[in-house]
Amino acid sequence: MTNTSMITTWCTKWGALVTSYNPHTQDVTREDTGANTETDKEFIYNTYIELLKDVKHRSGMAKTEAYEEWAKQMFIKEPANMKLLIVVDKLLTGFDAPPCTYLYINKSMKDHGLFQAICRTNRLDGEDKDFGYIVDYKDLFTKVEKAIAVYTSELDHSSDGAAPEILLQDRLKRGRERLDDTIEALALLCEPVEPPKGEFH
Repeated sequence: MTNTSMITTWCTKWGALVTSYNPHTQDVTREDTGANTETDKEFIYNTYIELLKDVKHRSGMAKTEAYEEWAKQMFIKEPANMKLLIVVDKLLTGFDAPPCTYLYINKSMKDHGLFQAICRTNRLDGEDKDFGYIVDYKDLFTKVEKAIAVYTSELDHSSDGAAPEILLQDRLKRGRERLDDTIEALALLCEPVEPPKGEFH
């Protein structure tokens, strides 16, 4: 199975890939390839052609736009059938998807662009969702603290209900703290055991 067919098979079953790329034949006409090989440009072009092959034309839309609209609607309305939406330079503003619970960031961003991106997961979606998770592969949260401070200074505390504060937690740090606490509790639990204190005992 080629890389192209693996990606398109995965997207057909579990998710979608939305980027600003629009495939054109001239993108690959001058690519020089050997037998059974494809260049990076051909890989991208072939992946998109495969993704778009079953997309129906919609009035006033390119096939890539129709595919993007379908993917967004599936992600919002049928999250069980659209488990993962991979986006590149898309959907940071004007895209409200309450079912979005996890956001994986693997791109350098800053200022309002970063703040808008991390806000994607803060839409409540029924009683099952209290908050969202952001997995930050670029260590960006140190850059967004100032923007969050500005935002939280304008929060309305006059209404009843849950406090509107933003709760930021580093899960790695919290996990390390829980591990240290558990090791300490285990040491206290084993302290009264009389020697020998081998694993068997």
